[in-house]
Amino acid sequence: ALTARVVTAGMGFHALAFDREGRRLLAAESYGALSVFDTAGWSELTRIPGGTSRSPIQALVFSEDGGTLVAQFADGALRVWPIAMQLPLAEPQQ
Repeated sequence: ALTARVVTAGMGFHALAFDREGRRLLAAESYGALSVFDTAGWSELTRIPGGTSRSPIQALVFSEDGGTLVAQFADGALRVWPIAMQLPLAEPQQ
């Protein structure tokens, strides 16, 4: 059974990654923008602009402790984000 359908207004998703707890899904859109979704209700929490890269993200990887996200771009570039402040968690459901 389908759990959710997540659609972007852009040119589609190129890479996906769940955070360690499975509470957030990061979806890399074309040219490097990241959308962050709350997996409890599949609502978009935030978007992080793509920056200066004109290349799509090929892979997203969280560090083992979940505190850092690395994106690998098709042109070979890497971007590293400390995610604690930039990727908000949804408020806990009661």
